[in-house]
Amino acid sequence: MANVPYNNDDIIQWRDKNYNAIVTEIAALGIQHRPNSPSPKALAKSITKKHKIKNGLIVSVSYGMPRSGIFRHKGVGRGRGINSGKTNPARWFSNPTNRNFPELEEIVAANDATYVINNLTIK
Repeated sequence: MANVPYNNDDIIQWRDKNYNAIVTEIAALGIQHRPNSPSPKALAKSITKKHKIKNGLIVSVSYGMPRSGIFRHKGVGRGRGINSGKTNPARWFSNPTNRNFPELEEIVAANDATYVINNLTIK
């Protein structure tokens, strides 16, 4: 394998920073766990962080969450479909991720440029 300039730790740190921003956004939007909820844990406590590594490089970052969190994000529920106007979506995931995304773009752009330069063969 070629010389890998990626510092996977930078991407993992970004993932963790984004996770903390997501949890903070959930609290800021007032999303709370109801006692009669079918979910065993609160949304903020049930989100899991994941990443996949291929050839020594992180190729994806993802978050696991219960379906109920997606429903809340989209603003749907019993008798309330998307765009029904009965419930406002709570963009607890996309808002903080969109705010943090430029930082991830910088990390990837800097690492990709170094990777290309270090592995370029001119004949």
